Amino acid sequence: MEDLIIKYLTNSINDKELRILYNWIQEDNNKQLFKSYVKSNYQIDLLHLPDAEFTYNKIDRTINSPKASKVINIYRKNKWLTYSVASILIIVLATTLFFQTENNSAATIIPAEQAPITIQLNNGEEIKISENDNSINVGGKKIANQNSSNNSLSYLGNEQGTETEYNTIKIPYGKKYQLVLADSTIVHLNSGASLKFPVAFNGNTRKVVLTGEAFFEVSKNKSKPFIVESNKIAVEVLGTKFNMSEYSSRNTSEVVLVEGAVNMKGKGESQNQLLSPGEMGTFNQNSKTLKKEKVDTELYTSWLYGKLIFRNKSFDEILNSLERKFNVEFEVENEKLEKSEFNATFDKDVSLDKMLFYFEQAYDIKYTVKNNKIIIK
Repeated sequence: MEDLIIKYLTNSINDKELRILYNWIQEDNNKQLFKSYVKSNYQIDLLHLPDAEFTYNKIDRTINSPKASKVINIYRKNKWLTYSVASILIIVLATTLFFQTENNSAATIIPAEQAPITIQLNNGEEIKISENDNSINVGGKKIANQNSSNNSLSYLGNEQGTETEYNTIKIPYGKKYQLVLADSTIVHLNSGASLKFPVAFNGNTRKVVLTGEAFFEVSKNKSKPFIVESNKIAVEVLGTKFNMSEYSSRNTSEVVLVEGAVNMKGKGESQNQLLSPGEMGTFNQNSKTLKKEKVDTELYTSWLYGKLIFRNKSFDEILNSLERKFNVEFEVENEKLEKSEFNATFDKDVSLDKMLFYFEQAYDIKYTVKNNKIIIK
């Protein structure tokens, strides 16, 4: 049977052999043997489950299974291989039949009640943003227009005066939002993020304050540098595209540059770091040090498109991302597991149930749902 497994993993198996392997793996003992072989020889790296029936014709003809994972990348001894759905189905055990019969260990996960996006005005008043709102009005004056079709709010910047007024937008877990500032800078705010910003840019600089994660497309203005501050770092730019991430649960702050140039430094620190496109700057709050490195920027901007990509991320970091994306709560009873590192990528349409199911099947991570809290064993 090992020969058939190897054929399966190298996409050289025929329909007859595929049926033999499929029937063999239905036995629990054989299933465990197969999983053990895969784990000892391959590392599962990308786990996808978008609807992809058009890629499933071959499997459908032989084992009558209607849905499956579209593509999954795996590597062996650091050599990357890409396989079609027909050659990776059993690795993730993601057929509809298997999912229906095996995924009975956890109850249905129901996200917490969805909080609204809010804006705190300069006077401290907080207003809720509804999808039905076409504009934001303060004191009878329109200060921003909302476009519900692309989930964005655009500030008009018509409040010119001696005193700069600030608003703060807060994005709850389970939502993302796009904010267009008065200077036409576009800010994509991830779940759980907040941004304090001027209603109009009246001074010599354009300064905003970020909590959480956001992607900035900064409008160019050489006479007014754009500055993004967080609790730990400050980033100065003229016109560029970059991702910035800082959470209280981590002791590092990250800036990933896609286009242009930025200068970053720790707040209160003299050392700074100039970044070029394709580089990431990291500030360590404990050691007060800055470093930069070349990275694949897609890994850090994929959230813009609804994808989740994890590379050598600890399990607690992964769970934090899932909490923000799906507005749920995790409790981990296995402390050793929290610091274990994993690689995984999920497309935007993959549900939380299926993500957790894959971790359960690929890595033997057990979970239950109790009082709407997901408990990791």
